[in-house]
Amino acid sequence: MKQTAVEWLVEQFFSTIRELSVEEIIEQAKEMEKQQQGYSEEEFLEFSEWVSHNDWVHLPSKGYWVNEEQEELEEKFTTKQLFEQFKNK
Repeated sequence: MKQTAVEWLVEQFFSTIRELSVEEIIEQAKEMEKQQQGYSEEEFLEFSEWVSHNDWVHLPSKGYWVNEEQEELEEKFTTKQLFEQFKNK
């Protein structure tokens, strides 16, 4: 079972090994919490806008995205892969 941010935070505070500062522990817990909450409405809208402005087309029957401007449609991406490209833009 995946450990929640709160469970991880409690474990860090009460463990005998104190390798991280309190500030580092709190920052890591906040990052875990953010990841567990999923994507915000703003992130979703930014991704949608990026997809449409960059000519990406979803082919649901095939399960991937392609760029309309590619002549041979060589690069195919899952939604997760395309979102990673968006985050790294």
